[in-house]
Amino acid sequence: MSRLADIARHDSMVNGSLHASEHLARLAVSACMIPEFVFTPELHLRDGRIIRDLADAIGFAREQEARPGVDQRDEILHAIERAQSREQAHAAAHRFVRWLEELDVVR
Repeated sequence: MSRLADIARHDSMVNGSLHASEHLARLAVSACMIPEFVFTPELHLRDGRIIRDLADAIGFAREQEARPGVDQRDEILHAIERAQSREQAHAAAHRFVRWLEELDVVR
């Protein structure tokens, strides 16, 4: 198992508040130095999850199983992960929101 997975598993056992993949997404986002972007207002999903920032968006997208829209998921993940400016992060966030609306997962 990778070091990031070990850290995430440990944190989820200690915290119990975040899913392990959310910890991994946050670590990966920090490592990639994606520009800060905060969803205002926060995105409340039907499953109870709240998407607050791009790290949350990455965590959600990576958990999605194969279903219609998955090809878009990969494009959206790449756009978020490759964002190097505020403008690129903003554009990726808008693509993410449109994808969530298409999946009908936003409350």
